[in-house]
Amino acid sequence: MPSWASEYDRGEGDGLAPHLDLPFLAHTTQCIADTLSTSDFEHLTHLQLTLPCIYDSAELSQIVPDSFWERLKHLWLGITDATGPGGSKNYLYWAGEDGDGDEGFPFSNLQEQYLNTEHAHGIFDIVARCPNLDSLGLSGTQFLDGNDD
Repeated sequence: MPSWASEYDRGEGDGLAPHLDLPFLAHTTQCIADTLSTSDFEHLTHLQLTLPCIYDSAELSQIVPDSFWERLKHLWLGITDATGPGGSKNYLYWAGEDGDGDEGFPFSNLQEQYLNTEHAHGIFDIVARCPNLDSLGLSGTQFLDGNDD
């Protein structure tokens, strides 16, 4: 089991949602932000970054300076927490006439605290700060609405 996951069965629902070590994940995100903010990456033009949830991208967007984002020519951002309704495509197995079948799947404790749908602006804030991109890849495990409505 990865170091950021502490246990899988919390006695809720099917026990399919992992219980994640949130302080460890927050520390890891802070370390990434600190590194990108304080290290000299003058020749870095390609970045591939996978984060546990959209909230982490919102944090990075606020902490990492514009000068870093402006250098990037190629950016790929991925979000990995696919738990809860609106998550993993594996849920489509349960889809039927009455819905997409994911209503009975529990959120991880990470999604319970920071819903991807409530923090989607973070990933789009990063993209907006990258005016020199030649290519962009976004991979989300849940629908991410870029509208500011």
